[in-house]
Amino acid sequence: MARRGFIGPIGDDIPSIFPIIAGIVLFIATLIYANNEFSSKNDAINLRKAGLDLSYIVVEKGYVNQYGFGNTCNDLLKPSATKNGVYFAVMLRDCTTDPSESFAGTEICSLTQETNAEINSTYLTEKQTSIFNYPVATDCVTPDGTKEGLGSVSIITWYK
Repeated sequence: MARRGFIGPIGDDIPSIFPIIAGIVLFIATLIYANNEFSSKNDAINLRKAGLDLSYIVVEKGYVNQYGFGNTCNDLLKPSATKNGVYFAVMLRDCTTDPSESFAGTEICSLTQETNAEINSTYLTEKQTSIFNYPVATDCVTPDGTKEGLGSVSIITWYK
């Protein structure tokens, strides 16, 4: 008499192999997902750290002079950004700049991928950015002459 339904020693175990394989695939997928999340958070922390390094250089003294801003940009900011592997834009706004203009500034220092790139919200939409805003004392140009006043510095960093 033939044994009906018997496939062989391996054939009877095939249905139990599928859940084991599915469990292994799910476990490996979970490890990959966790690694990607960890890397993403680590990148965000490193980007913020690079932004804080640039912020410290700009607002170190609490007073930002428009004339010394260019020297600080070329001598300190650009080498620091290159060392950290980020692009940046630093905008100095004096007390006469309209605060409703988000990317307006009397002085702009930047290191971007594209030469003379216009830095605006459209340009930065697809990039992971870190943005810092600080109040600083600065020179304000008025019709009566130059006076000290309250301005702000915006520092934006993103990855190369």
